[in-house]
Amino acid sequence: MNDTDRLNLADVWAFCHTRLNEASTAVLAYRDGHQGPCINYLGQPPAAYDEYDSCALHLAAAEATPYRDARFGLTDIALKRSLLEEHTPDLQAATRDDEVTPMAVCRIDGDDCSVTQYLATLYSTHPDYQESWRP
Repeated sequence: MNDTDRLNLADVWAFCHTRLNEASTAVLAYRDGHQGPCINYLGQPPAAYDEYDSCALHLAAAEATPYRDARFGLTDIALKRSLLEEHTPDLQAATRDDEVTPMAVCRIDGDDCSVTQYLATLYSTHPDYQESWRP
C-alpha cells in the first residue's frame, strides 16, 4: 500500500462522528417535534394551517431518521458513539522512508481499524462516503 492508498483513519472517524450527530438530531426532532406552529407545506402562513392534514415539519423530521422508536434510536446511537470513542485515532509516530512522521492510528487496531470502517459503511449512501474506506 503506498501513501496515496493509505486509509486516513481520522477522516473516517470524523465522518462517522458527524453522521451520528446528524442521526441524534433527527431522532430528537422526531421525538420532540419542532419549534413554532405546524404547517401543511413550507411557506404556508400559520393562520392557514388545516389541523386535519399532517404537519410538513413533523413529516420531515420523521423522514430524516430510520428510527420510529426514539428511545431505541438514541440507545443505538449511544452504542455506536461508544464504539467510536473506543477506537478514536491518536497521532503516533510512524516511520516511512527513514523519516518519522505523525500518523493517526486507532488505539486498539492500529492504522487499519475495521470497527471504524464498518461503522462508516452504515452511511455508505451518504455523498461524503468514500469507497476506499470500505473494509
